[in-house]
Amino acid sequence: MANKSYHELTDKKWKIIERKLPPAKSKGRPQTDNRLAFNGILWIMKSGAPWRFLPSKYGKWNSVYKKFRQWSSAGIFETLNNFKTEYGEILAMDSTFCKVLPKT
Repeated sequence: MANKSYHELTDKKWKIIERKLPPAKSKGRPQTDNRLAFNGILWIMKSGAPWRFLPSKYGKWNSVYKKFRQWSSAGIFETLNNFKTEYGEILAMDSTFCKVLPKT
C-alpha cells in the first residue's frame, strides 16, 4: 500500500510497526485489517475528529475504535513510543492539551 496521505504509514514504517502488534485472530468474524485500522487511528489523532467521523476507507469506525482500545490496553502505543526513541522517528502523535480553569 503506497503512502497516499500525510497521516498514512509508508511500507517501510508499517513493516516496523506490524511486528509490534498482536497477531490477528484466525477464528470468528474477519477482523479489520491492522494496517487500515492503524492508519485510521492516525487519521483520528491528526484530525481530532470524533470516531464516528472516521472515513469509511479505514473500515467501520467502531471496529477501528475497538482495535485502538485493545492496543491501548495492551500497551502497544507505549511500546511503539519507546521503540521510536531507539530506532529514530517512526511516527509522531500529537499530544495537545487544554488548560481548564475552575469556575469562579
